[in-house]
Amino acid sequence: MEMEMCKEDAALLNLQNAVPRLEDYDASQKLGFLYENVTNKLPEYFDPWWNIATSLQELVDDGTLRDKVDMMPCLDCRRLESEGEWQVAHVVLGYITQCYVWAEGETRIPQCLPKNIAVPYWAVSEHLGINASLCQASSVLYNWELIDSSGPLIIENMKVIVPFVGGQDSAWFFLVSALVEMEFGRGLAGLVKAQQAVKDLNTDEYIVALAEVKESLRKMRKALLRMRERCQPRVFYNMLRPFLAGWNSKAFKDKGWKGLIYEGVSPEPVSCGGGSAAQSSTFPCLDAALGLKHQSHDETQCAKFARDMPPLHRDLIKALATGPSIRHFATICNNSRALQAYKDCLTAVIEFRSAHIQIVTEYIIVMSHRKDNDEKHSKQAAYGTGGTGIMKFLKGLRSTVKTAFHLVDEGTEIN
Repeated sequence: MEMEMCKEDAALLNLQNAVPRLEDYDASQKLGFLYENVTNKLPEYFDPWWNIATSLQELVDDGTLRDKVDMMPCLDCRRLESEGEWQVAHVVLGYITQCYVWAEGETRIPQCLPKNIAVPYWAVSEHLGINASLCQASSVLYNWELIDSSGPLIIENMKVIVPFVGGQDSAWFFLVSALVEMEFGRGLAGLVKAQQAVKDLNTDEYIVALAEVKESLRKMRKALLRMRERCQPRVFYNMLRPFLAGWNSKAFKDKGWKGLIYEGVSPEPVSCGGGSAAQSSTFPCLDAALGLKHQSHDETQCAKFARDMPPLHRDLIKALATGPSIRHFATICNNSRALQAYKDCLTAVIEFRSAHIQIVTEYIIVMSHRKDNDEKHSKQAAYGTGGTGIMKFLKGLRSTVKTAFHLVDEGTEIN
């Protein structure tokens, strides 16, 4: 059903602005933000990288990782050809770097990353438009493939391309993260359809589109809770999580260092956060499209995480934020079903964020109080791998959505 609109309301709805097309932003309904054509092996020339990256756990365990990396030749990344090779190179160099820094515990971190890895890592990162540090893009979006290429697109038929420390628990952690990204594909398409419905002033299409967003969020929550199936909190906390930390962590600050020096790139230290789910573009896209504005300190932190997202994904967030307003349409259209559809989406966002807080509590907060943890990695405690005070940050993001729900439920305009 179409509706009429006065000029003032039309302006509020951003009807003059374009609706983004997912294919213009390296995104799809099928896979969300996952990349589909990533190579599963680098050319033979890059075997010095590949051989170390695929033996990280063994090299960390026997204490030879740093020696192996120090002896590694400085390879020319310009010999990478396809975009998929550049992406896997970022995974490989990122994983080697993380282990080089953290392999000997927090008290023995190096001040410099050697030139033979720092220079190509920096160049690969510049090519891809992301930071030279571990991020959601490299560990999740670039790092998956199907076991059976002709088989179904389900987690049981997925594997990581490059393994990390932590064994099968670690692989499951990253695959669950990939599954959450993939389940967002339908919701991402729903957001675009909802914006198009706003532009067309079509309440029926708006309701259908937001139902797709709600269902996608339900599946994302279900996917996240599968973390418990094959990733043990003890393994995650003691074997994987320490190696996800960045150069803005407490361990660096306690030494008075402002970050890690990338030898051959710059004499100035670089302060990067570690790998974090907050680097995913999924919820920034939801926030942008649904008109959710966080508190200034949380927005500042979200902006920092955005630097680790692929450029086109960052651009999509901006495009959704300036597109036709899904939020205002809910309150202007004078249709109770449309308003309820918007509220249902907010409820689904709250439910996912609550599930995320629950998982973080089990895997980090509870584990941080155990007496049998590995003392080599103790400084992070209740901090997120991205360097944030994790529970305060996550609860702040959820609080924003709760506030928005109450305002719209009371018929108060959301500012």
